[in-house]
Amino acid sequence: MSMHLPDCHRWNMLCCEAQGGDGAAVEKLMVETRPWLVAQARYYRQQMQDCDVEDVVQATQLSLFRRLQCIDHRGPCGLLLVILRREINRLAKRQDRTRGTQSIGPADDTDGGSGFEPSD
Repeated sequence: MSMHLPDCHRWNMLCCEAQGGDGAAVEKLMVETRPWLVAQARYYRQQMQDCDVEDVVQATQLSLFRRLQCIDHRGPCGLLLVILRREINRLAKRQDRTRGTQSIGPADDTDGGSGFEPSD
């Protein structure tokens, strides 16, 4: 996949601290997940423009923040990837409707067997 590997152990610790009300942990989680999310967005949709990557990453982090209290012992790593792929797919569908073309690339609405089923 990407050369950027998630620090799941650290993100799990930050998630637990954030669930306990630590605002600094929420901020750290968002800052630390960002480079990984950008790399993953670029991997799944290589033709994505910088502004589209930024939109997808922001939507993914907002969705993670909204679900923060619901994240279980598995931590945020799998959930982040599921949300990211869903946001990339949403962007691609919006672009395809605008251009009148079909989506391409590995992004889809499935969770890849992670066990997470996020919904808004």
